[in-house]
This record gives sequence, C-alpha cells and structure tokens, in this order.
Amino acid sequence: MKDTKILAEESAVFNGTTPFGMEEKGKSKTNDLPFYCIGFKSAAPEYTLRTRIWASLRAQTLYRTVSGMMNYSKAIKLLYRVENPEVVQQYGGNTDRLERALEHMSRRKFKFVVSMQRYSKFNKEEHENAEFLLRAYPDLQIAYLEEEAPRKEGGDPRLFSVLIDGHSEFIPETGRRKAKFRIELPGNPILGDGKSDNQNHAIIFYRGEYLQLIDANQDNYLEECLKIRNILGEFEEHSVSAQSPYSEYGHKEFKRPPVAIVGAREYIFSENIGILGDIAAGKEQTFGTLSARAWAWIGGKLHYGHPDFLNGVYMNTRGGVSKAQKGLHLNEDIYAGMNAFGRGGRIKHTEYYQCGKGRDLGFGTILNFQTKIGTGMGEQMLSREYYYMGTQLPIDRFLTFYYGHPGFHINNMLIILAVQCFIVTSKSDSRLLFQVCSAYSTSSGVPSYP
Repeated sequence: MKDTKILAEESAVFNGTTPFGMEEKGKSKTNDLPFYCIGFKSAAPEYTLRTRIWASLRAQTLYRTVSGMMNYSKAIKLLYRVENPEVVQQYGGNTDRLERALEHMSRRKFKFVVSMQRYSKFNKEEHENAEFLLRAYPDLQIAYLEEEAPRKEGGDPRLFSVLIDGHSEFIPETGRRKAKFRIELPGNPILGDGKSDNQNHAIIFYRGEYLQLIDANQDNYLEECLKIRNILGEFEEHSVSAQSPYSEYGHKEFKRPPVAIVGAREYIFSENIGILGDIAAGKEQTFGTLSARAWAWIGGKLHYGHPDFLNGVYMNTRGGVSKAQKGLHLNEDIYAGMNAFGRGGRIKHTEYYQCGKGRDLGFGTILNFQTKIGTGMGEQMLSREYYYMGTQLPIDRFLTFYYGHPGFHINNMLIILAVQCFIVTSKSDSRLLFQVCSAYSTSSGVPSYP
C-alpha cells in the first residue's frame, strides 16, 4: 500500500492534481471515500492494483495459487540452465534467444490448467480479473463450461468443455478469447457436489504422464518446485520394460506393482492468524508426517486430497482421478486412492516436499469441515470399494485400513460417549454424596449415625 500511495503522489506531481489528466469537475467523489480513508490519493485501478495483488498474496485466493504454481516454470528453466551449461554457450550472450529456448523447454514439461465452471457467466469485473491473470501468465490455461441453445425446440441445452489460454486470440466484439479446444459433452457433467465434476470435465485437456491436482486455496514456493525431479523419480519409471505385461513371458518383468500415487504434506500458511489457525496447522503437521508415514509403510495409505502427485496414465485408465455421484462421493479424493489401492497400485509418501495450504479459521467453518469429513465417511461405508476392501484384504492391511478410516471416526464417537458418561456419572456421584452427607447431619452439627 505504501508503494501505491507513493505512485499516486508522483503521478499527481507530473500530471497535475488529477491523475492521468482526468477532469473531475462535477463528478461525485462519494464512491472514492473508502480509498481516501486508507490513504489513497486516487481510486483509479492503476493505483489500487498493486495493493490488491499484495492483499491477494496474503489471503486464500486464486491469484496466490496461480502465482505459486507457476513457480514450476521458473524452476524448470533454472534447472535446465544449470544442468546444461552448453545451452548458455550455444547462444553466446543472446539473452532473447536463450530465454526463448528456456521457455520452450518449460512449455514442454509443464502445463497449468485452471478449471472454472462459471467462466462463461462471469460479470464484467470478474472477466477483467481473469484477463489480468491471463496477461500476467500467458501460459495459464482455463477450462470452463459453455452452454448453447438446443438444436431442436424443447430439447436439452448443448454443453461444451472449452479451453483458452493467454495466447488465445482476443475478440474485441465479444470481449472473449477464441477457444483453442471446444468439445461437446454428451450431457450435463455436473453430477455431484461440483468439485469432482470440475476436475472430470477438465481432465481431457491435461497432457503428460503425471498429474498434480491443486485446490484453489493453495500456494507453492520456488525452493519446493526445484524438487520436482526428485518427486517424479519416486514413481520409479527410470527404466520401463518394453515387454507387454500380458504376454506369455512379459509378466516376469512386472513383479513389483507400479506406483500410482506419491503423497506429499501441506504447510498451513494461515497458522499465524489466531489460535484456530495454529491448531489447524498442528493437526495437518501430524497428519502429513506421523500418520501418513506409518500408513504408507504398512500399506494402508490412500489419497486424502492435494498436493499428491498421480500417475496420470495409470489413474485415467483405471477409474479416473475423481468420482462424482451425489450422495455417495462427497469426499471424492479418497476414491482415487481406493481405485489405485484395489487395482494393485502402490501409494507412497514423501516428506521432503510440501505445498502451502489455507485452512478455515472460524468455529462455524471448522465445524462444517468436520461434518463434511464425517458425512463423507458415512457415504464411503455404503460404497462398493469398501466392500471390496473389507472382504479381500489380508488381516494386517485390513486392520490398518480400518483404523485409519472408519475406525478413526468410530473411535472418536466412543471417546465422546465415554466423556459424556464420565460427566454424567461424576455429577450423579457428587449429588449422591451431598445427599448422604446431609442425611448424616443434625441440627446441632454433630453427625448422628442410625
């Protein structure tokens, strides 16, 4: 904000009292009062933008997520440049050509797709914000749903999955960008609670071998992005056999199950905002280290959300990365883990990599989150995946699976019930003791025994 105020004052010096030479005679400044109260000399977007960015990078916003995840591009360029010094020598000090070569390598290795269902229904202000993201990060891709009128009167509207990026042509007449890909869908893809449908309609636009699914309130850091080579090495695909696993002799080279998911922990960046943030951070620290480490070693870990890395080829050919049926798949992430778990894939866990994550900081939102987790577990108990796990797993992995998932909630219920029984019993005992003492007392204060 200090930089923004300085910028406004400098502009006033060079351009007169009115920034950008705009006349304000007869113009009401009532709408600008909130800006003046906090020190702005002008409410022009050019002055408020830097402060909005500053605030966005310190809250749970999409801008923070996009700016953090685009650090992968910087990390790839840096690693390519350091590990291949001959590339720098090849261009002989021509920084423009070198930068283009690094950009080309980054685009080959990394794609970032943001799934926005409502993009086609954005208002003017929301479109301007999305355009700012596309101009700031031209390689950012946005997947959204577009609706068209039905071909026949009275029919269902036609729905399309559309992909654009910062390089797409801007059409001034419509104020929109020309689509790179536009795929008609067989029907309405919104089948569940929204998040899983968002992933499923955009998954067709992913390219590459590995996936990292990210929530819109996460963050990333350059030093963590530099570990991407180590993370991808956890999938153990350095030397892949050319044999078919279904041939007569090819199965001998596939004795070890493939790695389907590599788990990672989260750093709760909202830990410094009150006691609730601190508690959420401590809980996540325990879950992402002690619990996940033990479950992965025993063989009972699943996919509990993000920022886990997924083997895209393996997962998309064995049930997908997310399930979306309303009333059954509220916790959609864990079903990807059960798909991989039930089809022979291994799930590993790493602790040297982490992503930033924002958590809810109100009692009501925390209670709603716990309600969601508990409701999702109840729905999981009805699923066929749980039936397969409960009937097919060996006793050691079954007990691990039980204690780490439904048993955890049953244990919480028993603890709460035990605490309530203890309080009721203690209150009854104290009341009974009070009555006994009163019965043994006389008017003279000398106890009389019957």
